[in-house]
Amino acid sequence: MASTPSLGPLIPDHLARPLGRGACDLGALIGQFVAPIPDAPGANPNVRRSLDHFARLPELGPRLRRLLGSPSVLIQGYSDPGNANALAQFLAREITGHPRLQVIDLYDLPAVYALLGFPAPAFEYRLADASDLRGVHEDSSVDVLVQDFLLNCAPSALHGPILREVARILSAQGVALISFSDQAGVGPRPTMDATEFQRRSGVPWCPGAYNLADMFPPGAFPPAMLGDVAGQVVLDPATGTSTLITAVGRFEFFRDAEVILRLFQEAGLVNVATDRSEGVDSHGLNCRRYRCLLAKSV
Repeated sequence: MASTPSLGPLIPDHLARPLGRGACDLGALIGQFVAPIPDAPGANPNVRRSLDHFARLPELGPRLRRLLGSPSVLIQGYSDPGNANALAQFLAREITGHPRLQVIDLYDLPAVYALLGFPAPAFEYRLADASDLRGVHEDSSVDVLVQDFLLNCAPSALHGPILREVARILSAQGVALISFSDQAGVGPRPTMDATEFQRRSGVPWCPGAYNLADMFPPGAFPPAMLGDVAGQVVLDPATGTSTLITAVGRFEFFRDAEVILRLFQEAGLVNVATDRSEGVDSHGLNCRRYRCLLAKSV
């Protein structure tokens, strides 16, 4: 049986699960971004790398230059403290004025950074769930929205609500920069269905869970079970989702690109342009990565 990897610094439950769910390895999750090896082979993508791909799309510059005054800019899902600086520098080259940079995340990031011993970058932060931003962002209130692989970190049951919220809060002249990986990379991994997962874990498969710990009552997750399911992919034919169980029990969610593109349309978003690339992530997956420039449907 494989050994259980270190989960990183212990994060108190009120920080690890502020909205009732969260990462079972939050310290390690945030730590891999706050102290990364720059551009290491197999590194996970971040906003800076994604912006390099978006910059190749000739449709992006003219749309950004139409945004005058102090456009509202929102990053959904943060993790990497370099994201805000990278985005601010990118926008400074394209937008006249002073963009208002905001961040939402499932975690109290300033508190987590402080606990890990890292200074929190200066940004306007709010604890919020991207699938329901009522009371956080009004209709048509965001001019630039950046969502970097959030769909791969959120259960497929939330993809529709997340994208509908994007369409709701995006302004008529605004743009959304959404990145995701399709499911091609998990193809070679061992797979199982929900019945097999329950046999191995002793708990039913929950399609809305973010990680293995979410399947169990608080404090009841047995880390030893990781040796039997880590690296496995759970298939859900109903949604076409392939869920990778990572070495620390966190889930990553993959769907066919055509499914995601259809969800954009159903949510009320127009795919203006797409950059597609390939790369190897930190799990050794050969990923097809899509960077989609989206606008609100008229």
